[in-house]
Amino acid sequence: MISENIAAKAMDIQNEAVAFEAGEINATPIASEVRLKSTLAIIQGQPNTAWRDYMKLFAKTDDELNRLVNNDGNTDRQQARAYLVANGMCSMGTGRRLINGVGNRLD
Repeated sequence: MISENIAAKAMDIQNEAVAFEAGEINATPIASEVRLKSTLAIIQGQPNTAWRDYMKLFAKTDDELNRLVNNDGNTDRQQARAYLVANGMCSMGTGRRLINGVGNRLD
């Protein structure tokens, strides 16, 4: 399920943030990738390559990706998609907020 994929990515970011704050690592590549890709997705909008690249972070199957990039024809999920992109902007803080406004609405 997409909500589980989002939760797993959020946990990866959270674990990375804890390790960074503890001085165990010097960089946050997961959070940085999410932040960069969400920024580009916002700037370029939907549908674009940057939007698709961002949504790939949360899809394990082609069906999930199609739902995330709005190839499934369901416009009722647009607000959840927008939240998912906007929530990725906060770098290390993203782990705590990635699912906000999204919940299971993309499942």
